[in-house]
This record gives sequence, C-alpha cells and structure tokens, in this order.
Amino acid sequence: MTNPSGDGGSSGKGLDEESRAAIARLIEHAYAQARDSGKEAWTRMQAGVLKNRLLLLTGGDFDERAWGAKSFTRFLELFPELVRVDRAVKPPVVEWLDVVQDESATSATAQPPREIGGGPARWRIRRDLWLSVMDLHAHGQYVWVAGEAQLVPSALEDDHDDEIVEELLLPTLSPEELGAWRREFAEREARCHADVEGILKRWIDLETPTPDLPRYLRDAWFAELKARVRARLEKWFAEHSIAAPDDLIEVPSSRAREHSRESDAAATLRDFIVRCVETMTLEELERLQLPARAVLRLRR
Repeated sequence: MTNPSGDGGSSGKGLDEESRAAIARLIEHAYAQARDSGKEAWTRMQAGVLKNRLLLLTGGDFDERAWGAKSFTRFLELFPELVRVDRAVKPPVVEWLDVVQDESATSATAQPPREIGGGPARWRIRRDLWLSVMDLHAHGQYVWVAGEAQLVPSALEDDHDDEIVEELLLPTLSPEELGAWRREFAEREARCHADVEGILKRWIDLETPTPDLPRYLRDAWFAELKARVRARLEKWFAEHSIAAPDDLIEVPSSRAREHSRESDAAATLRDFIVRCVETMTLEELERLQLPARAVLRLRR
C-alpha cells in the first residue's frame, strides 16, 4: 500500500481523508481476523503480529515508510482514534480502541465495554438463564425457583397454578424487543460500514439469517446480544433484591484459553506460510523441507 501523493512525514500530513479511511478499514480488518480466529483478547496484539496481518491483507504491499513514518509504531500513532500503542511492554502491544467507543455509545443496558473488548471473549451466560431471556416462543413462562430458571408449561398457566408467583417471572424478551435490539445494532453498524447496509436491512427484515452475515458482523452481534442479555438479567436480580448466582457467567478454563491463544498464533503463521508457498518457484518448492510428522498427519 503506497502513498499516492508521495507526500507526508511522521506528522501524517500526507494522509488525505480517503487514504485515512482506507487504512482505517485495513486495520479494522486485521483485528476482525483476530476476532474471527477465536483469539481471547483480540483487541490487543503485538505490533509485529499486526504488521504481518496488514502485509497478508495487502499481498505484501504495505509499507509504513511510504507514508513517511520512520517505524511501524510511529505510523500507528497517526491513528490515535483507532489504536493505542502500549510501549510499556516489550515488544509493543497495539490496542484496538474502536470497539470501546462503539460499546460506550450503546444504550444504558449494554455491558461495560471493557468486558467485551478487553475481558474474556469466550464467556457465556448459564444456559437456563440464557433461555429464560432468549426463548421467545416458549410454551410457558420462565420463573426463578430454588436458584434455577425453570420453564412452567402453558398447561399449568391455564390451571392458574398457585405456585407461580408473578414477581419471580424472569424477563423473557418479546419479539418486538429483540427486533428493536437488532435495529439499533444494524443502524449503528451501517453508519460505520456503508457497504453492508443492504445485508443489514435484509437481516432486520428477517430475509437474511444471522449465520449469513459477514463474520465480523455476526461476531459483533453475538457479543452485543450476550451483553444485553447479561444486563437484562442483572437488572432483574437487582430489582427483585435477589443475589445473582455466582455462575451467571461461565468462563472457560485457563487450559482452554491457552489453547485458544496457541490456535490463533498457529493460524497466523499458517496463513503466512501458505502465502509464501503460493509465490515459490518450482526450484524453491523442490528444496522445501516438510516435517515428517506433518506429512504423516496428511496421509492419515
């Protein structure tokens, strides 16, 4: 990615509005890749890893010197609204800030942004409590009984069972409320990404299912949905003066988190190697040495 104007030093004067927007999209895609790979703290990555991702995305054409920057980290500092370079650690770590801004702009019911961007990315809500909010078409109502969310079938409702206490009905979403959440999310994303406005409109109209959204949008929606469901449950427990269960939020074990980090590093390196192989000549390929174990795995 070269500087079309040929101008600009480390002050960033050579970055016109169009160029800044293009680079911002490129950096965003790099972090979206990290999120898509399942990386736990995907909003933070080493500067070298980020540069490798930019090189992969541009086919090796990215060069910060084309913009007059003396180093990659100096180049990143031209985008203080997007990233923050943490030089307190070695090697430097680059933190993606845009997700924090977006989450801060959501409604008051949203989860604190740091828990989405900087905390455990794979946390989940306990299954019975998740269903108590998201089971929109349940044949009955969810109630809080003995520390659990239990579905009381419709047959019992018709009999006016005395054990059903209205105050303990859990806050199950209505289709209209979920539709409002989807519209808020889609409108915000469309403002940031005009190129997906069409698919988001079809998604709101239920013409496009959630699994067919672009991966970064799908992940962003599920992250927001989890945050909203969590906030809805915590508000309900607080309003009813009931202590929320300790396991309301489930977090994978340290071994699972370590496996996620290893998988992300392997995926990044694998992508880079594949790109290199694709550019190699026949002579270079003939000299290529492959680990025997990898060959054996391929033959199984």
